[in-house]
Amino acid sequence: MGNCVNRPYDISSILREISNKSVLNIGYANNGTLLEYASLKEYIIPNIKNIIWVYYESSDLDNLNNELKSNILRKYIDDINFKQSLIYKQNEINKILIELTNEQFRRELNSKKYFEDSLSFKIRKFVDLWNVRELLFFKNQSNFKEEFNPPTEFVKIIKLAENLALKNNSNFHFVYLPSYKRYVSNFDNQEYEFIKKTINDLNINFIDIHNEVFKKEENPLILFPFELPGHYTIKGYRKVSEAIFNNL
Repeated sequence: MGNCVNRPYDISSILREISNKSVLNIGYANNGTLLEYASLKEYIIPNIKNIIWVYYESSDLDNLNNELKSNILRKYIDDINFKQSLIYKQNEINKILIELTNEQFRRELNSKKYFEDSLSFKIRKFVDLWNVRELLFFKNQSNFKEEFNPPTEFVKIIKLAENLALKNNSNFHFVYLPSYKRYVSNFDNQEYEFIKKTINDLNINFIDIHNEVFKKEENPLILFPFELPGHYTIKGYRKVSEAIFNNL
């Protein structure tokens, strides 16, 4: 989607610009590995040269754990033939989305969140040095190492996605995006090592944005807004996009 930046500064727009080719983005905020595979299965079309799978550190596996609790999402990995033909149901999807959006809007009008989004709340956030406290939280969190237990379904899903790409005569690339946590203090590298080994064992092109982009910066935090927690800056997305293109 291009979190924290608008077009034309998102990855898809930059790839269109530097490659002079069309790019179809089916990513969405907070999608984990299973939702990404389901999206690919529903919306893949012929004559796609490259499929670029973007993985975000520190959240995608958590999202996957939540997605595995969904019976309908599990069908995508338990039944290789399962498909909802969503590409042919856009009118129905639009109707449902409009209803959900209207309902959400009605709830927020009467909720605390409505007031938190007001100007007064934003001023209070600034006065309370909200971002500074969040930064300290990240630094403190990174000193604690949790037991790393990746869901076994991750490997299965990536294999299914790769097979789907092969059947479609498409090249499959895996992009690993580093999170802010990595650069503020001691970082537990278990997730990174697990993902890297899994992708390399499957002989999939592993595009390591930590090594390709952030590690080359004297201060990697300059690629985050105000060097604070969040997604990347315009400059950060540009460097990430160029690294992806150079590795295709």
